[in-house]
Amino acid sequence: MKKLFPWLTFFLLVLNIFIFMPALTVNGEVVNADELEIKNVIIGAVTCNDWMQAKSPDKVKEILSKYYTGVKLTENTNSVWRFIKEPTDYYWVTSVDNCRLIYLSMDEVLVVVDIISTDITSGEEDKGKGVFTVAKTNSGWKISDESYHW
Repeated sequence: MKKLFPWLTFFLLVLNIFIFMPALTVNGEVVNADELEIKNVIIGAVTCNDWMQAKSPDKVKEILSKYYTGVKLTENTNSVWRFIKEPTDYYWVTSVDNCRLIYLSMDEVLVVVDIISTDITSGEEDKGKGVFTVAKTNSGWKISDESYHW
């Protein structure tokens, strides 16, 4: 029994690591690594404004490809490039709150978030909802569809 005890202890330690390692705590909420990646993709897509400095459609696509895939990547690349080419006085910052995930399958998740856009010159806020379909791709979780409801 004495020789078995160290091996049993080691086995239980390894078992605990594999059971609890995939789970992380975010703001007191336990999430697994996929959920954390999905939430980060949504937050990144909604709050990213790096694309405003892009000098070409290829650079826009490179930036947006961190968050989007497929047709949605193409659509957003085209619309963002059109926006960049026009003079603008865009002074809004956007944040995400209450990110809720609904698994449609192991490879597709519906995500509903509250979105707050704030005009940094006046403090005016617009609040709405974002609904995203997020798909598991070879390069991680990416947004394949989105809609906004203000």
